[in-house]
Amino acid sequence: MKEFILKFGTLYSIDAVHRYSNPAALQYLARHGPWPQTCTVLHPVRYPMKALYSTGVVHLDRKESIFEAARLMRSQHVGDIVVTERRAGRTVPCGILTDRDIVVEVVADELPMSGLTVEDVMCRDLVLASSHASLDELIHLMRQHGVRRIPVVDSDGNLAGIVSADDLMERVGQEVSQLAKIPRKQRKIERELLAAQR
Repeated sequence: MKEFILKFGTLYSIDAVHRYSNPAALQYLARHGPWPQTCTVLHPVRYPMKALYSTGVVHLDRKESIFEAARLMRSQHVGDIVVTERRAGRTVPCGILTDRDIVVEVVADELPMSGLTVEDVMCRDLVLASSHASLDELIHLMRQHGVRRIPVVDSDGNLAGIVSADDLMERVGQEVSQLAKIPRKQRKIERELLAAQR
């Protein structure tokens, strides 16, 4: 049996185990006394990172023109682009460019766009996540830096994908919805216990 519970901002899985069959069960028993025939042990859920981020990240080299960036945003129906550069054969993120950056930094100031490159306008204060980061770590990064999207890099620093707050909310929502199944499960257990006592 596997159910889920959200506790103190962390998603836990609940596995039913036979009493005394788990070291954690023995520790709990020493503190709280005898258990029923089955007990539950909580442990944090760690999702494979690839289940949390999208590998179809839209990116562009920092030397490309603002015109090319705008065309790419339009064709891909996105409002931001991860800016990259080549380093020793690797595609490494070095900034992020949003449609708002173009409007506020270029259009609003009536700057000539013909000579502008992506790196002239991009935001260099980039928050990155490791491809091994946990769900908790991703949420913490977004909350700490006030961002809704974070590029993901592999162990070599290559751009591997991007994760958004919407992606995380969808994943957590799927698991939290499992909580709605608890009352039904409780009734089933009660019926089984009553049937066993007859």
